[in-house]
Amino acid sequence: MNAEDRIRQAMAKPIWLRQQREGLKDTFPMPGPYPSMLRFLVLTYQVGHPATCLFRSVMLGNADDEAAKSYRAYMADAKLHIADGITQYKVLCLELGFDIEEVEELGLAHLEETAAELKTGAREA
Repeated sequence: MNAEDRIRQAMAKPIWLRQQREGLKDTFPMPGPYPSMLRFLVLTYQVGHPATCLFRSVMLGNADDEAAKSYRAYMADAKLHIADGITQYKVLCLELGFDIEEVEELGLAHLEETAAELKTGAREA
């Protein structure tokens, strides 16, 4: 599936899902005068934690069965924190008045631009 198909699929999400997302920002309000800043701090933790999990899982390598269990546990933890981070990003978008689908579309388009620039040498890694 190319980026254009993914964008179309994201835009075709049912209205009840958009309404559910709108309810997210009211479900977990952040206290204080700068709730978006506090949410961004939470998001920073959520994004950083999977890096720790992935580092630890890589360090385990292809060791014995006990290490394989730890590997699976770290990967499950990384998956959970990635999911939490995605959710925090979506709630932050809502708090800032950004349309989530538009932000997702923008991200996909920018990723494709960057990949094309890297491929042609117009941009260095």
